[in-house]
Amino acid sequence: MKPTLYIQINGQGYSQGGSPLAKAIEVVSDTFGAEVVGDLVRGDVEAMIAVTNTMESALHMVKETETTTIVLASFYQRDQESAETFAARYPDRIIAVAFVGEGDAELVPTLLKVIADKAKED
Repeated sequence: MKPTLYIQINGQGYSQGGSPLAKAIEVVSDTFGAEVVGDLVRGDVEAMIAVTNTMESALHMVKETETTTIVLASFYQRDQESAETFAARYPDRIIAVAFVGEGDAELVPTLLKVIADKAKED
């Protein structure tokens, strides 16, 4: 069974068609073995992985789920520091990363690792 992934990217300037970032994350995730789902929770089944770019969304996801791994991605260093502090409150649930950073500290390598880990769990 493929790991399921929910994406919620908030931002400005995204007119019809949704977020280009969300679409890029979807393509990468699908390519590496995740199934993108439209709902964080459907019935009593929750997505295995969730990706967001706001602490507010991450907090909501923590409250709405019990086991979902949440990847909290930031664009700016000032936001990254706050995200890391926030994620430290939920060390088994939230991983704070930069969209673009250095090595394993950025979104794509982290997401690929989480997808691979979740695939091994099944």
